[in-house]
Amino acid sequence: MAEGGRALFPSMTLPVREKSVDVPESHKSHLENALAHAQRILVVGWRASETAFLQYWGATQRMKPLLLVVGSGLDGASETLETITAHIGTATDLASPAEGFSAFMRTNELEEFLHL
Repeated sequence: MAEGGRALFPSMTLPVREKSVDVPESHKSHLENALAHAQRILVVGWRASETAFLQYWGATQRMKPLLLVVGSGLDGASETLETITAHIGTATDLASPAEGFSAFMRTNELEEFLHL
């Protein structure tokens, strides 16, 4: 929680496919700590095709986070979820049936996922 009782939701963007995970050293320990201790991860519009990042994520993962994947529909989200879990393994995984992020935001899935 930040000052004022606001929740913080960090985000990140990823390199395209086969590029290496290039993180400045000053950020690396923060990224590793965040990945290692994340309890919930919301993945939006990512196909999980960046193998280098998936391997990096799998190597730093200590906890098994709850994952919710939002894609272009249930099939796309499920495929992304399978790719991610093949690298990091998780105990509980969810694929949103919403057709994209805008449709997802019109549901109560985010609130349920975050338990707000």
